[in-house]
Amino acid sequence: MSVRKARNVIFVCLMVITLVSCVRQPSEDEKDTLAKDFIYDIHSFTEFLPTGNVTLVTDTVRIQGYIGKDTSVTIPDTINGRKVTTIGDFAFAGNTNLVSLQMPNTLSVIYSGAFSGCSNLTSVSMSEVITNIGDSAFRGCSSLAEITIPESIVHLQSSVFADCHSLSSVSLPVSLKRIPDNTFLNCSSLTKINIPMNVDNIGSNAFRGCYNLKEITVSRGNPIYYSHEGVLYGFMYGDRTPTLICYPWVKIRDDAGYVVIPDYIQRVEPGLFMDNEDLQHITLPSNLYVVENRFFSGCINLMEVDIPDGVITIGFAAFRGCSSITNITVPSSVKFIEDWAFSNCSELETIYIPASVKYIGGDAFIGSTRIRIIGEASSYAEEYAKREGISFIAS
Repeated sequence: MSVRKARNVIFVCLMVITLVSCVRQPSEDEKDTLAKDFIYDIHSFTEFLPTGNVTLVTDTVRIQGYIGKDTSVTIPDTINGRKVTTIGDFAFAGNTNLVSLQMPNTLSVIYSGAFSGCSNLTSVSMSEVITNIGDSAFRGCSSLAEITIPESIVHLQSSVFADCHSLSSVSLPVSLKRIPDNTFLNCSSLTKINIPMNVDNIGSNAFRGCYNLKEITVSRGNPIYYSHEGVLYGFMYGDRTPTLICYPWVKIRDDAGYVVIPDYIQRVEPGLFMDNEDLQHITLPSNLYVVENRFFSGCINLMEVDIPDGVITIGFAAFRGCSSITNITVPSSVKFIEDWAFSNCSELETIYIPASVKYIGGDAFIGSTRIRIIGEASSYAEEYAKREGISFIAS
């Protein structure tokens, strides 16, 4: 090799060494300086691993608050030489400066309400080792449009993304086992979602208020849940009762207010159609045995419904505020009509109640001022009508 070539090689090597030395990670002292805006303590906690094992994590840092004004925040992976593993209850709650958030891959737990009310938060980069997100952790993050939950997640708690009105895209991991109560409550921009194969429990109101939800799909191999034409069903309770879980409201609008529930369905989730103003006509399955609590509450444009013979109970506030229904026939299988069942049905003129009914709640017809009860003479229905001052017609 010539002297000139040797000098060139040495020069290139020196330049590479110089560049590498310039691109370096901050020292622990520098990290501590970067962490000056964080309020934290030393913490121990129990971690639930994706394998199902439980481990005790000790002597780590929990972020308890943030006093900085930055719009883009990167949570450090260590403070004072200890790993940052948790974000405490309401640590960033109500921080309207926060726009972008980067979590370290040491973080495994986010506690309740940690980022609730961060209304300008648009971007979240999750830790790849996080296993638990607490209740209402991101509730009210109304500018958050998309979120990818990492495969390390086992547990979500209730209301995690409730009131995230801009949330339109969510990716749920295969590791997830439960979608708890109110998880996506009032996520009005959410248009579709896939239920992973290992989810074995979906809580009440998980998708309530998702007014633009068009389609729910379920990953192949899920033993509990399945979907058909974008509607979510499941085999629920101890006897694996075929149950309607969630009916996308966009589908009701697209079908001009008509809904037909498959005949093999035996139960429907309580409050499923509550406050749906698009629903006009519905065909209930012949195998239904309970009209659940708040089933049609607030469905102001529902004009007709045939309660199938086989129903035993009409639940609390089941038809409350159904102001377009004029007549109801209660089948002879019904034994119980619960409180507020037909309350505030302002246009309801007649309801036939058979002799099989042995209980009617005290306020079952409160606010339904035009109501007349039709039934057999000397029946419980007649006794009830007299007690409540409601007009009775013997059939």
